[in-house]
Amino acid sequence: MVSLEQAFEEACNTGKIPHAVLASSNKDESFTNLRAFGFKTLSEESKQAIKNDDIMMIFSLTKLMTSIAVLQCVERGLIQLDDDVAQILPDLAALEILEGHNSDTREWILRKRKNAINLHLLTHSSGLIYEGMSPLHRQYNKAMG
Repeated sequence: MVSLEQAFEEACNTGKIPHAVLASSNKDESFTNLRAFGFKTLSEESKQAIKNDDIMMIFSLTKLMTSIAVLQCVERGLIQLDDDVAQILPDLAALEILEGHNSDTREWILRKRKNAINLHLLTHSSGLIYEGMSPLHRQYNKAMG
């Protein structure tokens, strides 16, 4: 049987997860274990090992709590699921959509969003991506500094 540490090591080495910190202890804390796995960033260029106390991206860990909070707001009549997010999060609503890059003009192709995205945010179909997960997004970030 594969140990828990081996499973984390393998998951990080094969790219299934970028990094993790495994912490365990017994009830009276006479035994504690703290071990980091993986790399600091998703970048292919930087393979610096993560440390136990590094700050990590939490990705989807808040989705459940956010969904519950939004549905409570809907239940109380404060918002509707088809309301435009611009009323609540104007900075998010102002984000442009990266569609591509014109290699002839060397310009980025960006467009304004056209529709409300509250419900899309809850169903993870809003078009937002995690930094580093898209080759086009990595190229854009590199060019923009």
